[in-house]
Amino acid sequence: MAISEFGEEYNQYLSNRSFLRNRMRRMFYFRDLLQYIIGDAIDFGCGVGELLEYLRPGSIGFEVNPDSVAQCRSKNLKVFLYEPEKDQYKFSMIQPGKYKTFTMNHVLEHIPNAAKVLAQILSSCARLEIDNVQITVPGYKGFEHDKTHIQFIDDSFLEKNGFTRNKKYKIVESKYYPINNKSFSKYFTHNEFRIIMKKI
Repeated sequence: MAISEFGEEYNQYLSNRSFLRNRMRRMFYFRDLLQYIIGDAIDFGCGVGELLEYLRPGSIGFEVNPDSVAQCRSKNLKVFLYEPEKDQYKFSMIQPGKYKTFTMNHVLEHIPNAAKVLAQILSSCARLEIDNVQITVPGYKGFEHDKTHIQFIDDSFLEKNGFTRNKKYKIVESKYYPINNKSFSKYFTHNEFRIIMKKI
């Protein structure tokens, strides 16, 4: 059975990674992400706050899992419980001009109507004067690995749904990480697809 995204089990999974995997994430994974995160940031779907711990002190996190929110707050991280049904990805609680980067990692693939949601997120980010949007989703094998994944996202998804022609944000880079090869993601579970957008 796949780990539920929203349950206590998933929170425990995030918290109990092996020492070696945690060390590798700190040395390489977060280092790659951080090069795209400028200024104070919104970490949407921040989990147990692993990335948020490396962001500037003014950064915040949103998370749908109450257990993860509680764990983040126990580490003095500024994390808020997010209710997408109420807010509809408008981020109405955020003041424009306060944050420079919106980062969302391993979230979009779990969301029904992902194209519509991403379009709303970009519209909201533009209203909030956010300059940078960074998104990470699993590659092919990673997507197939977890049955809670709903929408597969790659270059074709971005093109088909108009994100390569978006009037608010331009895709300045899309790559696979750690091996920048789409075919490799068919064989390696943790070869991810990373999208970097800049405000036009």
